[in-house]
Amino acid sequence: PYPSLALFDAPSRELCTARRLRTNTPLQALVTLNDPVYVEAAQALARRALEERALADDDARLARIFELATAEPPREAERAVLRELLARRRRSSGGDESAAWTSVAAVALNLEAALVKR
Repeated sequence: PYPSLALFDAPSRELCTARRLRTNTPLQALVTLNDPVYVEAAQALARRALEERALADDDARLARIFELATAEPPREAERAVLRELLARRRRSSGGDESAAWTSVAAVALNLEAALVKR
């Protein structure tokens, strides 16, 4: 199987599996932050948030990214952490808005709420 699927304990396609086991390892976080598939997904999510005309400010964009990743609105504490991350990434990226928002989207996609079905 694809290497990231193996790290998420996906079954092989040779057999039918009625139920998958739940696992959580540090390697999974490395995969979701570095695998090209997840990086491209974060870029697409950031681009979508930046291009939506209804999202007039950063808070609306942060909430939209969080909601698309987790299917629930962010709490104020979560929103504050994402705001701080966005500010730090803007400073370190030299004003590259796309890179800053991609970092925020990557973090949102790496949240347990985005990865684990409850």
